[in-house]
Amino acid sequence: MKKALKTFVMLIAIAIIAGSASTVRADSGLTLTQKTYVTYNGRTEAKFYTSRGYGYCITPERTGAGQGHYFSYSYEEKDGGLLYLLEKGASDDKTYLITQLAIWKYRSNFMPAAFVGTSYGNTAANWANEAKNHTSYSSSAVKVSLNQTDVKVSLTNNGYYQTNYISAKTTGSSTYTINVSGVNNYQIINASGKTISNGATLNSGDKFYIRVPYASLTTKSTIKVVFNTNGTEKIIKRYSPNNSKLQDIVVLEKTNKSSSLTVNLVVTPTKKVCEYYNGKYYDKNGKETTKVVYQQQCEKNICKKVGDKYFDKNGKETNEITYKQQCENNICKKVGDKYFDKNGKETDEITYKQQCDSNICKKVGNKYFDKNGKETNEITYRQQCDTNICKIVGDKYFGQDGKETDETTYRQQCDTNICKVVGDKYFGKDGLEVTYSVYKAECDVPVPDTGVSATKSIISIIFGVLVIAGTIVGIKKYNK
Repeated sequence: MKKALKTFVMLIAIAIIAGSASTVRADSGLTLTQKTYVTYNGRTEAKFYTSRGYGYCITPERTGAGQGHYFSYSYEEKDGGLLYLLEKGASDDKTYLITQLAIWKYRSNFMPAAFVGTSYGNTAANWANEAKNHTSYSSSAVKVSLNQTDVKVSLTNNGYYQTNYISAKTTGSSTYTINVSGVNNYQIINASGKTISNGATLNSGDKFYIRVPYASLTTKSTIKVVFNTNGTEKIIKRYSPNNSKLQDIVVLEKTNKSSSLTVNLVVTPTKKVCEYYNGKYYDKNGKETTKVVYQQQCEKNICKKVGDKYFDKNGKETNEITYKQQCENNICKKVGDKYFDKNGKETDEITYKQQCDSNICKKVGNKYFDKNGKETNEITYRQQCDTNICKIVGDKYFGQDGKETDETTYRQQCDTNICKVVGDKYFGKDGLEVTYSVYKAECDVPVPDTGVSATKSIISIIFGVLVIAGTIVGIKKYNK
């Protein structure tokens, strides 16, 4: 009975150990499925085939394990140089061996003497030096990143807070997803202008933008955009045998990896002070208002009337009279009880009339203005502006054309001087001054117009003869 019980306990223990080993192997370990050898220059080195691909010794100071040996997973080697070398590895014996030698040289500065100075050894040393320059190597990493350095949010004219176009690129995968949060009523618009759903999958390099209605953001908010991608990434896994005297090996494996990127876009609502936006007007306090109030408060209303309000030359609200005085064309105008001169400046009534009325040949107050509208004296005014045709003004004479002349010409043109005595002067039948004898001859003794009388007599005689002749002929005809 005791023996049977002891046997049962041992079986249970074996079962537990077996179950544990089986679980570990299935989840994280590997088995050395085959071990061959590569010989070069009299030196033989092992070539490891494992259940997870080609394996390479990482601890040359130890002894290699035999075929069929199990290795447990230790950790992921995050060494860009080592990754660089493992990606050079290949299935042919030569490349495998050079890769193994390069790993030893790079990690442990170890090179078996048989390979020093040989073609394989020199190539491996060169690869090791290259690896030292690739310590950050990650060509096969899964990654998502933005194509642009800056993402901005601005207020558009059609009522949205909107980002510029956003474009993400991926490495180790071909697509990414986007998730937006933090605000309400957002829209995601692709490059074709179509709305896409949150969580949508886009191809690497695809563009989109996000917009949020103006009314949806009343306080400072953060638009959170998360980019996710999943792909296959090459990583280095290190495995160790249970016996610490045996070599650890590294294997280049593919594994599923995810990468994410978060972009936070902080938006502070813009207060629309004095703006016309999306068909609406906002006053100087940022409140929605009417067009008239908007114009009164916000536009540059220098010398304008808006609605029932008047604005002066400084754009300040004023009364109608001041508006007209400052803003209308007040050159030579009367506005209210104010007068404005020829320069548009306020003046007194007399100056206004002197400068602005039609003062050509006018008397304004005690001032006289000549034919050019310039101020002058009374005599010049009368000489230039009165109707001076045949007039004496002061000591000046004006003829029948109104031009200044001498007294004789004035009297000849303006007095009825035909056959007259004016003072001690005599004027003949032409009104011209003559001597007394000529005056007597022309004006005291009438001279008959004989030329006209003789002509009339001859015509009368001829007409009489014709009449008598006609009468005689008529009588003779009648007597027959």
